[in-house]
Amino acid sequence: MIASRAANTRHSAKSARARWLEITVDILRGVWLPLAPLLVFLASSPRKPIYTYGAVDTREITPFVTQLATVAVLFGLLPAALSLASGRIDPRRLGAFPFLALGILLSITVSLLQNGNFQDISILVLGTLVFAMAGILACDRRSDDKALHQLLAIYAVAHCVIMIVVVADNNFLWGRLMGRVGPNFWGQTAYYTFFAALVLRNVPLRFAVLGWSIAVQVLCQNRTSMIATAAGLAVVILLVFLASSPRRKLAIATFCLLAGLILAAALPFLAQHVFLIDDPRRGVGSGGTGRFEAWAETIDVWARSPIFGVGYRHHEEYISAASSAHNAYLATLADTGLFGLSAYLIFLGAGIYWGAKRYLIHRSTVALALTGFVVAYAASGLFEKRAINFGNSGSLLLIIAVAWLARRSFVSSRPAEPATPLSPH
Repeated sequence: MIASRAANTRHSAKSARARWLEITVDILRGVWLPLAPLLVFLASSPRKPIYTYGAVDTREITPFVTQLATVAVLFGLLPAALSLASGRIDPRRLGAFPFLALGILLSITVSLLQNGNFQDISILVLGTLVFAMAGILACDRRSDDKALHQLLAIYAVAHCVIMIVVVADNNFLWGRLMGRVGPNFWGQTAYYTFFAALVLRNVPLRFAVLGWSIAVQVLCQNRTSMIATAAGLAVVILLVFLASSPRRKLAIATFCLLAGLILAAALPFLAQHVFLIDDPRRGVGSGGTGRFEAWAETIDVWARSPIFGVGYRHHEEYISAASSAHNAYLATLADTGLFGLSAYLIFLGAGIYWGAKRYLIHRSTVALALTGFVVAYAASGLFEKRAINFGNSGSLLLIIAVAWLARRSFVSSRPAEPATPLSPH
């Protein structure tokens, strides 16, 4: 009897330690992703008017800021190491993710080596670590979405708090939120936050974070993030519609019709005051604020090395119309050629396909939020250069999203998640 009680006590203590380790890992993962935007903001000086810079690129990204962003990314090694130490890792869950990661990393490697950019091998090392950290997360033995739910919830709330601090810092120019780092940066961060917030179970908190995310996009006057949010949200609504009962489908269709009518009535106001189509600097007559010329130059750069590109993150050295291609697909094409673009499109497409399938089969709110995010990320790439990157929270979340959506399940069924306004229950 005494031996049995001692064994039970030891088992309880071991279970408690395992539980606390699991909680610690979840918190560290949640803190990991918002760390980069916070440190970059704190280390940057307020933006000045564009004409004072004397260059196309209006950012002042110093080596120190770059080093801070790298440290923030490498912070993810801590929860990854603790996960490995916990023994809750099952590599069989990875599914096809290693092959998708290999395609991306191989295209980057070939683009750098064949152009003699040996000094950029450190980028490849960082990228390999990022994919490994995402893979370790996807290997979590938990059969449900708890690990990703915790990460997304902390991610959404932490980003929301950071954006409140950014707005309070009051770095505006001509009525546009600069936030020291730039309006496009915070506009993009806002739509990342929007989709992560979809998993929040506390309804008032969820809608507060969603509302603030939209408000920040408007304050930044970042049209790309607005388009990305609309595209991702449209897919979210479509998936919920497909998974709903006939009665609920009617309610969703009615809501969408009313929302469409309101949007159509507000379109003239939105076009002038939100999308700024008449603005002489950023309106329809600005050539996409210089993007059209940059796109043409980027295509010329791609022609230099159509198969393997001119080197990952190197197309900027060959264009003068803008600081970058401002198009993720053209940037990827010029940097890594047709090989790299194909790998990137497969990466995105696989994430969207598996995410939609996972939601329709399991009604996973996490899968729904991640699918909407991947679609939004793909849409934002039409106007911003961000594709596969290893130094910002959005690109890290993309890699994690695809890793999680690609993972295999070894259970035949799983308990239903609590109902939310975005679930069909």
